[in-house]
Amino acid sequence: MKSRHLVAIVALLIVAVMAFAGCSPNALPTGKELRFSTESYTFNISLEQNGKENNQQIVKGESSETTYIGDYQLLPTSYDEIRPVDATGTYTIDINTDDTSKYTLTTKQVIYSVYDKSDYTTKLINGMTADQLATINTFTDEEKALTFTDKTLQQYLDEGKVVLRSTTDTYTEFKAEKSQNPLKSTKSVVGYYLGKTAQQYSQYSTECTYTYENGASVKVAKTVNGENTTTNHTISEGTIDINQYILYSRTLDKGPNGFQDTPSVQVFEPLTATTATASFAISKSHNSLLNIDGELTPSKTDIVVGYINQTALYYISNVCYDSEQKVDVKGTANGLISKFTVVKIQNGYYSMQLASYDQAIKDYITVDIASAE
Repeated sequence: MKSRHLVAIVALLIVAVMAFAGCSPNALPTGKELRFSTESYTFNISLEQNGKENNQQIVKGESSETTYIGDYQLLPTSYDEIRPVDATGTYTIDINTDDTSKYTLTTKQVIYSVYDKSDYTTKLINGMTADQLATINTFTDEEKALTFTDKTLQQYLDEGKVVLRSTTDTYTEFKAEKSQNPLKSTKSVVGYYLGKTAQQYSQYSTECTYTYENGASVKVAKTVNGENTTTNHTISEGTIDINQYILYSRTLDKGPNGFQDTPSVQVFEPLTATTATASFAISKSHNSLLNIDGELTPSKTDIVVGYINQTALYYISNVCYDSEQKVDVKGTANGLISKFTVVKIQNGYYSMQLASYDQAIKDYITVDIASAE
């Protein structure tokens, strides 16, 4: 069982690396389209289940068998950040396209992570003020009733576990053009870093204003632990804000002509005021195991591997391209285009799965087990 699991992981990574590193000199550039309308999505967050028995299903056919995998390991086992023992939370995405000149993207993420009490958690907690600790370690009655894998938050507290909350809110305005040039962005974070070599409380906010009159530039106002600073920076044309990363990946063409090259874009990160290269690889029509309506369901998705400076940051699962253009499509002046709706996101130790599905999408991505056997 475990050997098949490892083979599946290696196969995905090989596909991703090949797509990332190799392309024909005559490859067509991957197209981009504004594939969204006014839309809202909620994702349920859990701890990624790589290596767990319920992380895969094997469907046996007459002469072969197919393995469907849920989560993959993004971080190496030697990574400094401590892996939680359990996690829950939500991630919401709201896209508004009512203004034909600019679109808005609003996201809110809240994660509750459970840790075994250790010297590392003690160092983190002892290094905070009472007010700081209250922002990540004080819970309402409603929060205490939250259910994780098989226990509530209160039950974990009663067992002596350490439960910490982190929140991230973002807002972005960008041009309603294929360039998706950002106009304004804000980000507010209250959280922490818990590692073996470092433990740190984190509270900051950033606000960016992008201008394009005399080349592209950005003004960054940020507040970190109560200290305010304002700086100005020149950026390259076509640079996007880090808040746009996942939505930008969705705009990339994943049809038969997509990803022949190595699609990439420059990304500006306001907190550090640095620009990095985001690149994207793809595993098309991948054998995925999704939680659909509370059931682990063998499915077909396109998995986009999102990199920052060649380090994998995200696995983003999208609805596959429909050659008949009947499912997951949007009408435009030039006809129908695929929306490539995102159904799952993996980042760090966390797995985020779409909470509810359009029936047509559910039917389209679900594998017909009876036919496969």
